Amino acid sequence: MRDMVEPGEDERATLEDGDFVRILPHAHDQADGNPPFGVVGDELPVGGLLVAQAGAGLGVFAPEDLQRVSPDDIPPDALADMRRRAGLTPPDAHPER
Repeated sequence: MRDMVEPGEDERATLEDGDFVRILPHAHDQADGNPPFGVVGDELPVGGLLVAQAGAGLGVFAPEDLQRVSPDDIPPDALADMRRRAGLTPPDAHPER
């Protein structure tokens, strides 16, 4: 997929299908009240990345408008919504040891 900037770095890193991202403030419609998080899906042939956004369905974003984050950085309700929208199976909350 396309390149994006990792926080605190000048080098580019590649976003991949299934990466969790924060939508940067200049690209996020804050008036809609949805959390600024999503999960990356497909790269579109016309450019941009398809992102399943928490509370908002799907959106298309430029890679430079996204910042990779850990699932731990995302509020649990937003994470569950993104996983549902993207068709991802949530990890077992209590894995057997």
